[in-house]
Amino acid sequence: MGTYLVHHDIMRDYMFHFLYSGTSMYNFHNSWMEILTDCGTLDTLPYKRFRWAWHAYLNLLDIPAAEGFYCPKCRDNPRSIVMDGTTLGYHQRYSAKHSTEVAQQQDGPSHRGR
Repeated sequence: MGTYLVHHDIMRDYMFHFLYSGTSMYNFHNSWMEILTDCGTLDTLPYKRFRWAWHAYLNLLDIPAAEGFYCPKCRDNPRSIVMDGTTLGYHQRYSAKHSTEVAQQQDGPSHRGR
């Protein structure tokens, strides 16, 4: 056909990896390419084309993106805004406290010493 095909199951797999574990598209693509290489597949899909496939997949979904930013009752004039904290939070691994704990657990010479 002169192009590529990406099965919707791969797109769904990425979607759930992103939603439940925060896996980036780039990391998912790298993992998927590694799996294909391990299986002996000679053809690989460049990251740019995987990204295009993802956007094409999103266009097939029946998700009214513009509607997601409106309250079903108040529409675009809400009296109050409530957030769940997840959107405002960040992974604990990015905190300074976690970084120092990880650094203290490592054995061997420091980066500067190496």
